Amino acid sequence: MRTIEAGAITDAVEKTFMEITHLLGDDLVAALEKAYREEESPLGKEILSHLLQNAKIGREEKMPVSQDTATTLVYVEMGHEVQVV
Repeated sequence: MRTIEAGAITDAVEKTFMEITHLLGDDLVAALEKAYREEESPLGKEILSHLLQNAKIGREEKMPVSQDTATTLVYVEMGHEVQVV
């Protein structure tokens, strides 16, 4: 039987959560940049510009970038041959 310390799971979840709160995926940033280039409305361009600036600040300063106000749920799947201690 494999044994995993509960703290190792907590640390991995915390590290992942911290990354996803301040890093937008490259595909999302590329989509925002494309939308900005193609947007015709001045207001639309301004909003997209703010989203891109927020993404940059989040990445560079490791500050949260909020896209929603959801509650985070974490599910851990493990086999029958694993024991958490």
